[in-house]
Amino acid sequence: MAGDACPHGGHGDGLRVRETFFAYGRWVTRYSQKKGRDEWHFIDMTAECDRTYQYDADSPDVPLAAGRGGALPGWYKRPSIFMPRAACRILLEIVSVRVERLQDISDADIVAESIDMEALAESQDRYDIVCKGSGASGRATLRTAWRELWESTGGDWEANPWCWAITFKRVTP
Repeated sequence: MAGDACPHGGHGDGLRVRETFFAYGRWVTRYSQKKGRDEWHFIDMTAECDRTYQYDADSPDVPLAAGRGGALPGWYKRPSIFMPRAACRILLEIVSVRVERLQDISDADIVAESIDMEALAESQDRYDIVCKGSGASGRATLRTAWRELWESTGGDWEANPWCWAITFKRVTP
């Protein structure tokens, strides 16, 4: 793996962050040759109707359209996977790329992965219950939180796989 190029990019490359958003448009059906049936497709009309994309993270107050279909466009909540480049508001630049074993992550990198001590303290009761009788101290650490997060995504902590460690900075779009 060390000789392979990182599939996410290298130093200086840009990344765009997709997020759940609201787009103005309408739904139409189109026949899919592959599936042999009609399928719903969203027609994004946000720009042509002189509207601006709204973002779920901002808790916008947009009147959502009910259901699909109909000739009139409306606001629809869209998953991040469908976010067009024009709606992207967060751009990142890769600063460094390295390969390391999962368990070699530093405490600073765990914090950079959004695991913080405040959240850890709030969930301390859960850790106290988990650690009782296991011989553990009963105190949550960044490492135990990191392990729990990794395993909650289906990862195998004990396998200690090689991981891409990518450092990036936010840039202005």
